[in-house]
Amino acid sequence: MKKLYLKSVLLLVLTLLFGFTSCKKDEFKNLSLSFSTSKVELDEGGYESLKKYLVIQPSNLDTITLAWSSSDESVVTVTPRKGGAEAVSDGTATITVSAYGKSASIKVEVLPLAVTDFKVPGAIKDIFVNVPRPIEGIEITPGGVNPARISWSCKDGKESKVVFQYNQEEHLWYFTATEAGTYKVEATIDEFTVSSEFTVSVKPITSLKLSEESISLLSQGEERRTAELTYTLEPEDASYQEVEWSATPSGIINLDKGKITTIDGKEGTVTVTLKHKAKATGDKDIEATCKVVVTKNIPVESFTLSASAISVDIRKTATISVKDIKPANGDVSKIVWKSADWDAVYLKNTTGSSCTFEAAGTETKTVTVTATAPNGYSQEVKVTVKKVASTLTWDLTDNIFFFPGKSYNLPFAEVNKDATIQSVKYAVYTSDGYSASNYMDVDALSSKLKITVKSLPTNYDYMEFRLQAKCDDYKISRKITVFKSDILSESISVSSKLKNIYGTYKTHFWIIPSLYLRHNDVFNIIKDSVYTSTSAWAGGDYVLANKSDYDRNKDYKEMTFYFDDLGESQKEEDNITINLYLYDYARNCQKADIKFYLYYSFLGYYYRANGKSGNIKMGEPVTVNYVKQADNKYLAPAVEFYQIYYSDANKTKVMDLSGSISEKTYTTKVERSELFYIRDNEPLVIVYK
Repeated sequence: MKKLYLKSVLLLVLTLLFGFTSCKKDEFKNLSLSFSTSKVELDEGGYESLKKYLVIQPSNLDTITLAWSSSDESVVTVTPRKGGAEAVSDGTATITVSAYGKSASIKVEVLPLAVTDFKVPGAIKDIFVNVPRPIEGIEITPGGVNPARISWSCKDGKESKVVFQYNQEEHLWYFTATEAGTYKVEATIDEFTVSSEFTVSVKPITSLKLSEESISLLSQGEERRTAELTYTLEPEDASYQEVEWSATPSGIINLDKGKITTIDGKEGTVTVTLKHKAKATGDKDIEATCKVVVTKNIPVESFTLSASAISVDIRKTATISVKDIKPANGDVSKIVWKSADWDAVYLKNTTGSSCTFEAAGTETKTVTVTATAPNGYSQEVKVTVKKVASTLTWDLTDNIFFFPGKSYNLPFAEVNKDATIQSVKYAVYTSDGYSASNYMDVDALSSKLKITVKSLPTNYDYMEFRLQAKCDDYKISRKITVFKSDILSESISVSSKLKNIYGTYKTHFWIIPSLYLRHNDVFNIIKDSVYTSTSAWAGGDYVLANKSDYDRNKDYKEMTFYFDDLGESQKEEDNITINLYLYDYARNCQKADIKFYLYYSFLGYYYRANGKSGNIKMGEPVTVNYVKQADNKYLAPAVEFYQIYYSDANKTKVMDLSGSISEKTYTTKVERSELFYIRDNEPLVIVYK
């Protein structure tokens, strides 16, 4: 039954696929491609789209995908999808367009441009033997002429020693000479022939190195019987690069270029030499050698290890070597290495004179590694794999701000590179330590840490959270404060009217979250150029003991504004607008405005002393009489000074105490003067009589 069902499904798929293919074929079976002309002429270096000559029938198929090709790209190239033809050099090429088994062709004839000027550098000197050198600085007028039309020749019977070759992709000519010397060349295009002198020198090999300085091989058995040497030379474009291989003494190895094969039963030390012999003046001899030590396969009887105990950090590697081999020429390649716990000490090679291993796992432990010779002789080393504790650093400031309904990309916390545990887990908690999954989603993506903020409870203006990163036992966290989306606009509803006075006037109101506005450094004042105003923050940090103590009124902070010396010559009415901004981590912004209306209302100054009072005229003294006391002493009474102004637009007169002089007692009645600074540095003279 199951097989019958699968066959039915397969038949349905094939039917649908065949039907779709048939529909496609039916749609284009009447397709016809042709050109409105049989031939197009282009000037050398010219360009033209051939698509405008193409006729597609039926016309509703004019958006089909077309494939374009050229019969000779040295004459005309064509863009394979759009049919743009570019004239390369004189001649004729056939351009073919095809689609869905239909095709059409058009001939493109390229007409050569007449050369009006032709220049070649008079001399080129930095040319080296057997190194192709681009001939740069050729100038042909007009610019569309193909440089491939240039023909080159060499005088003085040196034609056989030079090669001129044109690179169609680079539009450059290259010159190569097989010998050093001076070559007099001529370049011809149309009626123009110019001469140049090319100077060629030898670039010698300055460094020759073999891939190995020494090799150890065996002449018995099947292992370590062959080796292959490679070499490098500098510079890579040296003029002469022929080298010769040789081996001294002979009869111990066979040498085929760099491939070495030992001869059965032979042993000894062979020097393999790679040599380059100077080929011409300016070249030089240079060689490199490799020492090949060939021994018979002699069993190892005993040995020691380079260490009896070793300590390695997890995720690090170390190597233990065999030493004190007896006999000295014993075959150490047969020594076998084993680990008692491969999950903790992973051996990267298990035979030979040394063993490299990697410390693995997640916990500190000691494992025995054993090296054993074919005769059963063995040595042990105790390997302690050590767990390296994880620590975290986080390029993220503490107390960042979020808004509900927003997503934020944060940097990852970084683990110390040598730590055993590298994986970091992230979680968000409320300020009292509970999971905050109801308020935020945390996703550790491949390249970023994504935090998505949900909504806050309806009775909360803001909430504080801790974003925690944890690696193994190490934890690090950052404070996150989430504010309601309309926290500022809901908190601020102020329109104040200020009296216009001398000195400093202060007003304040309550706002949440003034603390965070201050710390976020986003408070700004936009003021009328006439006024000077400053702001200051009142109160300290408010600490909420627990969520049950939450009180919107108590949680508000006082913001205080100071307006300094508003002056006495301003307009009848003016205002100052203060803008408050609250930015989150992603620079999303909440904004609220506070507008203060200012009225010019200053009327003057007034004084009171000993029951007397009067207006003050600046520049004229205020006279106050002594009062004789019962003890025949004289009292200089206290003097109070007031500012008189209108407190509102209805001109309600108000007097504000702006300063005073305390009463004093004297034994004699003598006219005395005292200065009182009623505003700025302007003194008022008080005379006691």
